[in-house]
Amino acid sequence: MESEDQRQEPPVRPRSRAAETRVADHLRRQRLVRMIELAQSYLGCSKTQLALALNRDPAKVVPDSGNPKLDLVMGLSDVLDWPAGDVAEALWIDPLQEALGQEPLPQESFEELNRLSLRAHREGDHQEVRRLCGQMLRIASTPRERGLAANRLSVGFDQAGRYAKALEWARIAANIPDLPSASRLLYMANLANAHSMMWQLHEAIGVASTVLNESESQTQNDVLQCAKGVALYVAGSARRRVIAEQPNRLPVDGPLAVRQLEGAIVLLEDLAARRSDDSYSGIANSCRGGLIELRVLLGEIDPIDGVGRLLEGVERITDPQAVPRGDWLESWGWWAVYGLNIAVRHLRGDDQDRFAAVFSTKAHEIADRLENWAIREQVFSLEHSLKSGISTDDADKRAHWVLDREDLRTLLGTMGRFPWFRVTGWRILSRATLV
Repeated sequence: MESEDQRQEPPVRPRSRAAETRVADHLRRQRLVRMIELAQSYLGCSKTQLALALNRDPAKVVPDSGNPKLDLVMGLSDVLDWPAGDVAEALWIDPLQEALGQEPLPQESFEELNRLSLRAHREGDHQEVRRLCGQMLRIASTPRERGLAANRLSVGFDQAGRYAKALEWARIAANIPDLPSASRLLYMANLANAHSMMWQLHEAIGVASTVLNESESQTQNDVLQCAKGVALYVAGSARRRVIAEQPNRLPVDGPLAVRQLEGAIVLLEDLAARRSDDSYSGIANSCRGGLIELRVLLGEIDPIDGVGRLLEGVERITDPQAVPRGDWLESWGWWAVYGLNIAVRHLRGDDQDRFAAVFSTKAHEIADRLENWAIREQVFSLEHSLKSGISTDDADKRAHWVLDREDLRTLLGTMGRFPWFRVTGWRILSRATLV
């Protein structure tokens, strides 16, 4: 007769890697079958008609492996009117499992997670920011907590250079019902900034203008002052960038952009002093650099004088790796971009070569320290303009690119993050020598 110990259930053996792969393939095949059925319903056709539309054998529309080839993904993209990447994601990842999350609830309180995520943000650890904010969202119980978590998650994606996701979460934060009015306007200001990072300049100006208009009738406090300061910075910077592409808008947008950046400096420096938070001063410093470029565009400062002033600021950062990450270091990276803007668009000959080389090098160094993809995109685009002779008549500017392994990694990362940059990226690669 067996004892109680002998009758115990045998231990559950963990699945082998091969078994897990088979399960994953089976689930993907089920999702592909479901996607095929949805495509039939969307078109209102039979399976045979769908197979013809996809240029597939009706008996083999769904591969046994469950892993569709690229032609099937592209065909479903056309049939469903979905972006190809969204089709691939829906086939590869279960969207419901992703949404529900399987991790246990965190043991920390919301306020403790908030404190940790803020520290991770200031240290530039965007992966930790996103991890902590995901936990904050799972236990958030009030509009204030949900807004705070969504907004900081947007910031975490922004730090990682995933600007489309940052825009998505900034929009979520700004649209949470029953938020305190000042918080909603601050999240809208951050939404304007997310539009700006995606080069959606008119949208950025529009959202920022809404913040400024609505803030006039609100009771003033620090949160509202921050919202106004950020909105002025975004609106002024976006107008500066619009002017560079549409010079005919300079007479109207130029003076307005100057006033907005000057207003942002006043509000942000006041917050920095009263709250003993240097990050506000860092954003204000970005405004000062933008004002120099604007005044060059307006003819108030000679281009050589403008690049000289910007260079004087940039040269304070001798070794970016020795400088703490944060808004101050980022501001000097933008000063380098402003200087490169002026050099490419307003200088010629040796002056252009000399200043462009200095600003380009410094901007790349600071971007590498911060992992700031927005700065990288601007520098690559301006360097391409310079080397392609788009902004100059000098034939010798049409030089080939020389890229090492790290340059190539950075270029490919930039192409992945900014859809509008990909054509420029391919042009750079077509003329590059890889070393």
